[in-house]
Amino acid sequence: MIPLGGRMGRWVALRTIIASCAGMLVAACSSASYEAPVAKFAAATDAAEASLAKLNADIGKAYWDVQKARLGRGDLLLIEQDGDCNIGSARCRLVIEDRQGQRIPYTDRGPLENALEVMAAISAYADGLAAIIAADTAQAVEGHVNTTLGNVQKLAATVAAAGGSPAGTGPDFAAPAAQLVNWVVGRYVEKVKLGALRRATAEAAPVIREAAELFGRASFFAVSGTRSELTARVRTEIDALGPAPAPAVIERAAAAARTYDVFLQSDPAAAFKAMAKAHTALADNLADRNVSFASMAAEIERFVTEAEKLVQAAKQVSALLDKKE
Repeated sequence: MIPLGGRMGRWVALRTIIASCAGMLVAACSSASYEAPVAKFAAATDAAEASLAKLNADIGKAYWDVQKARLGRGDLLLIEQDGDCNIGSARCRLVIEDRQGQRIPYTDRGPLENALEVMAAISAYADGLAAIIAADTAQAVEGHVNTTLGNVQKLAATVAAAGGSPAGTGPDFAAPAAQLVNWVVGRYVEKVKLGALRRATAEAAPVIREAAELFGRASFFAVSGTRSELTARVRTEIDALGPAPAPAVIERAAAAARTYDVFLQSDPAAAFKAMAKAHTALADNLADRNVSFASMAAEIERFVTEAEKLVQAAKQVSALLDKKE
């Protein structure tokens, strides 16, 4: 016979979990409900990372050629980083300063390399969320959440470094405390999964929002610094039309104009703003902060759409910069 106290303890545990499930603003109290949204979020981060790498490689040379031309015209200033390049200094770095006082390092790195490093860390984090959902034992879940929280810590350090700030120690990413409710293995694993997802997304949310702001600044410099080069390429094709252009010349001019139009209308920062909003919605839904499952799924779909636009923009920029005889 099972002691009354044991029965009562198990009933209280069961009732607690049922009450927790009833209070959640989700379609079902199960980590499986999050499998598709998290998978889409992870896939979109992978697509954004690949597109960012392509943009960085394609526009890198054009970007710095344009910056040098702007320096030559006096539109920008090339100065030393405050306190650098003196006797006794530990560093010697040059920076570009625009008329608004904003500064970026003068290096041979691509204009989006810092953002690319951050995006790689976000992709690793998103893959960790998917691994938590796929785990089939509580021990596996706890292992994945520890790895994922470690990725969040690395992400925070990468964002801080990319933004020019020293990385702090960050929040405490200690392993989650082992829970004693083990009366039904399946329910226990689900409880641990949902707890792991809540904690990981809560820790990552402010870091990813900061990363989105970094992407916005980086993409502004990359786009504005490359526009002149792209304009020159298009003008070459259009000016070649003449009064009686051959069909091939007409097609080259039309294709260049279409491609440049896509570039002018594209907004690389929009994909990263959508990413931050999607992740915030996911974290808020898991934490039961007045965000419905449907609203969260819709934000993730918007991020998927913006990531696909970034993929297309990267392809168009590559085509426009491709020198063809």
